[in-house]
Amino acid sequence: LAALAEARDYSACEALLKDFGMTLLGGNRLSILETVLGTLPEAVMDESAVFAFYYGMSLMDSRPERANTLLEQARCRFAAAGEAWGELLASAQLILFHIFIDGRFNLAAPLLARAEGLLTGLASTLPPVMLIQASQALATGYYFIHGDGEAVRRHADHAWELAKAEGYDNLRAGITIIQGYHRAVLGHWESFRAKAEEAQELLANPRVSPLHRLYLRLMQLNLLSLQGDLVNYLRQRAVIEEIFSRDLLVKTTLGPLFWVLDIDVALAEGRLDDAATFVRMGLDSGYAAGNPHLRGMYRQYQAFLLALSERRPEALAAVDE
Repeated sequence: LAALAEARDYSACEALLKDFGMTLLGGNRLSILETVLGTLPEAVMDESAVFAFYYGMSLMDSRPERANTLLEQARCRFAAAGEAWGELLASAQLILFHIFIDGRFNLAAPLLARAEGLLTGLASTLPPVMLIQASQALATGYYFIHGDGEAVRRHADHAWELAKAEGYDNLRAGITIIQGYHRAVLGHWESFRAKAEEAQELLANPRVSPLHRLYLRLMQLNLLSLQGDLVNYLRQRAVIEEIFSRDLLVKTTLGPLFWVLDIDVALAEGRLDDAATFVRMGLDSGYAAGNPHLRGMYRQYQAFLLALSERRPEALAAVDE
C-alpha cells in the first residue's frame, strides 16, 4: 500500500483497500492506514469514498473531528454510487462515533435504521470482518439508543463468537463492552463481572485499540463502583490517568464519563468539594461534554451539590437547565 501510494497509483491503492482494508482494521493496524493515507493529496482523498472511509477510521482515536468529517463524506459518496457495502460500513462507524466519541445519539438514530436495512440485504454475502463490524455497531446502537435487549443479543452474541473464531480481537473487545453493559442493566451481576474479568485479557492485547481498552477500563471501574470497592476503584482510576493519552480523555465522551463515576465515588465517601471539582471539570471540558445528554448529567449533580449547600436559587437554575 505504501509503495503504491508513493508511486501515485491511486486506483491500485483503492483496489487494494477494497480487498484487504477491513482485514487491517480488524487486526487494529490503524497506524499503517493513518501513515499511508495521510500522504495522499487532499484532492485525491475528496474524490474517493474508499480513501475517506479508511482514513477516517484510522483517525478515530487521534483526530476525532476530522474522522467524523471523512466518515460522513464516505457515507454520502457510497450511497450516491449505490455501493451498499460501503454505505453500511460508513454508517456503522458513524453510529459508533456518535455514541462513543461525541455522544450525539440523535445523529446515530437515523443511521441505525438505515444500517439495519442494509445489513439485512447484505448479511449473506459479507465477509466475516465486515459482518462483525456492522453487527457491533448495530448492537451498540440498539443498546444505547433504544434499549432493545433482544436486538442487542441478536447482533452481539453471534458477532462475538465470529470475532473470536476469526481472531479479530479489537472487534471482540468492542462487542465485549456492549455485552458487559447489557448484562449490567439487566441486573445480571455475575455475568457482568465475568465480562469485566474477560476484559483483562483484552487489555493486554496489542491488537486492541486505545479507545476500546479505555472503554474496557471504564466498564471495570463501573463494576468496582457498583460493588462499593472504592479502594480498588481509586487504584485503577490512577492507572488510567497514568497510561492513557490525555487527548483521548478530553476529546471524547470518555473523560466526562469517568468524571461521572468519580463524582459518585466522591459523594459516597462524603468528599463534597471533590465532587464539585469533578462537576466543574466536566462542564468545562471539550466538545463532548457540551452535548445535551452529558451536560444534563453534570447539571443534575451540580444541582444536588448546591442543594446540599442550601443554595436553593442556584440549584433550581441548574435543574431547570
